[in-house]
Amino acid sequence: MDNEEIIRKVLDGHSLRTFMVPDPAIPSNDPRHSETYDLPHVVIKGKHFWATSECRHLTVADDTPYANVSFCYTSTGDIFCSFGAGAEGRLNVMPKSRYEIHQWRLRKNYGLIWDSDGGTAASVLGDEIERGSKFKIAMLDAEDIWNVHPVDLPMYWAERGAFELKTSADHYPQVFRDPDAFLERIMEDEGVRKIWSEGEVALSTAGGFSTFYRLMSDGTYVNYYDISRSSQQQYKRLMVFSDNL
Repeated sequence: MDNEEIIRKVLDGHSLRTFMVPDPAIPSNDPRHSETYDLPHVVIKGKHFWATSECRHLTVADDTPYANVSFCYTSTGDIFCSFGAGAEGRLNVMPKSRYEIHQWRLRKNYGLIWDSDGGTAASVLGDEIERGSKFKIAMLDAEDIWNVHPVDLPMYWAERGAFELKTSADHYPQVFRDPDAFLERIMEDEGVRKIWSEGEVALSTAGGFSTFYRLMSDGTYVNYYDISRSSQQQYKRLMVFSDNL
């Protein structure tokens, strides 16, 4: 499955996941087993993407709970990351060779119900809210980046014929918003390449970018950083998906 097909299906409502078999030659991966992660947060720029799990994987060091992290997978190269969310989080960059098998999985479990390009009435959101549906969005922002995130709170005002959607508040590394630049920077780092060649982990830090958006049916949105600036922006396109198939 190539990147173009994955991106097309994600923007058609499919949920993106991974199937992995960690390399049992690495002692912490033994005995051989299989794993999967749901990747609800997807950031797409051009032909590349980063997809991350929610930041709720508890890491344990020396038998002591340490911190929650997310796991992050990309189309741009043979790497993956773990990230301790926050304003300045710990970023661990690892080679995909730490997996014996790593494959993408797509599940068609959401359908498009509203598209800012389609002229659909906002009342469709009210109907789906009344049914108790779950929602997610794909929003093309002013930087030509697709932001795909689950909706935490949907609201519909019948008298105004308008909706507002608040997405789940999480963080991913801001550098993921430019996948080509991130890969170029990493691959130019001789120390990182040496660590990868030995199958180890490259430790770094990265500023976090919030997944929170407040999206309105009138074509405007507010992200996490707009809140303190009392500003708002215009999206180029917004698609809303419901799990009521």
